[in-house]
Amino acid sequence: MTTQTPLFDAVSEAWSRSHSPERWTDADRPTDWHVGRDPRRMAQRELRAMGHEPMSPMEAIRAKCLDCCAGSLHEVRCCVAMACPSWPFRMGKNPWRAPLLEERREALRQRSRFSSRLQKTKGENDRCIAGVE
Repeated sequence: MTTQTPLFDAVSEAWSRSHSPERWTDADRPTDWHVGRDPRRMAQRELRAMGHEPMSPMEAIRAKCLDCCAGSLHEVRCCVAMACPSWPFRMGKNPWRAPLLEERREALRQRSRFSSRLQKTKGENDRCIAGVE
């Protein structure tokens, strides 16, 4: 067994700094570079370069279920792997989430960033249809 000396540590640290992955070009980077990396510490461009697109956790679970069932919606629906942690979520909805009350749903609709845009568009379309400029 060899022991590391302070000189070895210094040289190793200097090499690491000069050969840090941030300085690598795509041609220099190993193909398995992303294996084991923490996605929380990766830039969005890196994730996109790997083929990942932004999605909600529910969409990710649904995509995995489709992958597991060879892309068949029918097989996802008929899945018998009830011990799978994703099984309750396979239809793309969280079964543990309480349904929204109608009052809460209406309040969210009113606060939506799209509601004012929809109201403006609706008013403009009404004038155009009526022929009023």
